[in-house]
Amino acid sequence: MNTLEIIALIQDISIIVASGIFAVILLICGFIFLRLYPPIKRTTRMFERSSGIVLNIVSQPMGLVSALADIIKTGVRLVTGFKKEDREGHE
Repeated sequence: MNTLEIIALIQDISIIVASGIFAVILLICGFIFLRLYPPIKRTTRMFERSSGIVLNIVSQPMGLVSALADIIKTGVRLVTGFKKEDREGHE
């Protein structure tokens, strides 16, 4: 064996070892994902339920804000109208 053949053999062995290590890493990652998937799914379901509850708590008062704004606007118009009538009556 000459030097080039030894270098080619070392290169081939290193490629095979790197491929094996990569395959083992993929298997470990897949196993970890399969072990973590049910708790993650359960957590996301609980988060969706919680956000739905918060949405209901926040959305109901927010619906009242527009009604309250309309009442305030009507009150301001009434006060403005009374002031105009009062000014016209004094002149």
